[in-house]
Amino acid sequence: MTVPHYISENQSDMRGIKHGWYAIEDDGNLSSGPFPSFEECLTEISSLGLAQQSFLEMRSNKREY
Repeated sequence: MTVPHYISENQSDMRGIKHGWYAIEDDGNLSSGPFPSFEECLTEISSLGLAQQSFLEMRSNKREY
């Protein structure tokens, strides 16, 4: 599950990335960001989830000839 996660200035210096809100996966990998706010990060996560769900539904409805 992808969730919002804030990377502070100290953490960003250690990781070599910009500080801000990131979408983070269960395994700790950052999947997108940075975003200036929690809300923008959450919106992106939601839109990615809907896109992924639509793609999976499309694949399951595809008929093979």
